[in-house]
Amino acid sequence: MLETIERLGLFENTLVVFTSDHGTEFMEHGHLQKHPHLLHHQVARLPLIVHHPEADLNGQRVGGLTSALDFMPPFLNFLGEDGADALDGSDFLELATGEAKSIHDYVYSGYGRYGSVRDSEWNYLFPTETGLQDDPEVDEETMPPDLITALVEPLHPPRLYHYGAGDFDEMNNVIDRHPEVAARMRELALRKWPDAPA
Repeated sequence: MLETIERLGLFENTLVVFTSDHGTEFMEHGHLQKHPHLLHHQVARLPLIVHHPEADLNGQRVGGLTSALDFMPPFLNFLGEDGADALDGSDFLELATGEAKSIHDYVYSGYGRYGSVRDSEWNYLFPTETGLQDDPEVDEETMPPDLITALVEPLHPPRLYHYGAGDFDEMNNVIDRHPEVAARMRELALRKWPDAPA
């Protein structure tokens, strides 16, 4: 694709973006693939590589939390289309241009019955709803294993990881050592999932 863009002379007016819908676990937390209760960075962190026609915006690595919700606003702005202001996301290209040092103080991830709130130092994982263990309509005999994991298995309690203190792979649950941080993150979680059980 890149060779075709170059051959056609389109690099000077084409924005090329490489990303994904999710990452994957390779047994870091005892599972392969993505699982709802494992919204660690291996699953929740998305690759984001951008080639911009303006050469001075390329060749740099920028910090700052972003979300998949932030993809559409810069694309609309790049195309000169209206509507970016009506979206929930922010223009992540402002990080590359230097217009902003940060576009979010925290970001949310959600999958199945679990959610995550992440800021620059902490990741708070929690159940967003109760399970279907007692639902008579659920037949575990015929349900695929991933749906059993997603919908039926008992809920994992909230967890807190301090990757800003060196636990980048989020292996050490420190929720009992940092109740004030857990309470702050839980408050943020309830803004997104007001009916979350924990």
